[in-house]
Amino acid sequence: MTVFFNVAGSESFSQEQKKLILRRLSTRADKDGVIRVVSQKHRTQKANRAASVERLRELLKEALKKRRLRKKTPVPERARRQRLEEKRRRSILKKQRAKRAFIEDLGE
Repeated sequence: MTVFFNVAGSESFSQEQKKLILRRLSTRADKDGVIRVVSQKHRTQKANRAASVERLRELLKEALKKRRLRKKTPVPERARRQRLEEKRRRSILKKQRAKRAFIEDLGE
């Protein structure tokens, strides 16, 4: 069962809310601002319609939820040291492989 909801033409939301919904659900909305939700989980049309309406309700609720801004924090010193140490180990390993390959080429 497919449920369509015209966000652009809805009077239930303010203009800011409509913009927010359409931006966050842009993959589900067409160019006219209509959101399409499909459900084929159940055997009956009635159950699929109810599932579609519920999913639409969840999508709208999630789209309107305020999201906290991420606070940028500095990289911990220990993590930086571990990353650099791993880079040194990989570099040494690759240099050892290159020397061995060069020596083997000379031996043949």
